[in-house]
Amino acid sequence: MNLDDAYSYDPRTDRWKQLARLPQPARSLSATAVGDRFIYIFGGYTATAEETRSKPLDFGFSSSVYVYDLDTDRYEKAASLPVPVSDIRFFVHGDALYGAGGEDRNYGRSPRTLIARLSR
Repeated sequence: MNLDDAYSYDPRTDRWKQLARLPQPARSLSATAVGDRFIYIFGGYTATAEETRSKPLDFGFSSSVYVYDLDTDRYEKAASLPVPVSDIRFFVHGDALYGAGGEDRNYGRSPRTLIARLSR
């Protein structure tokens, strides 16, 4: 089931906070915090269960990247991933985001590693 609700967890207070609704309902998104203010949200899967059964194996995968700003409670569209992928994991190291794995088609794991420079 695709959802558009989003939450942030604060381990210092042991509390969850509901955020603004995602720009598009999806599942299998991944998110990475960048500093104390921004959360980058990558890819995901937007097809319904019915579409999954009747469409090509790569249907429904997203290349979208959004940046959520904790201060303004808003999402901004960022540059897209070079390929649609869900459940990819990104990590910050220095001034770059490194992503690996994920799923680029139903039941197919991606062998890619993606690197994006963070603008300052």
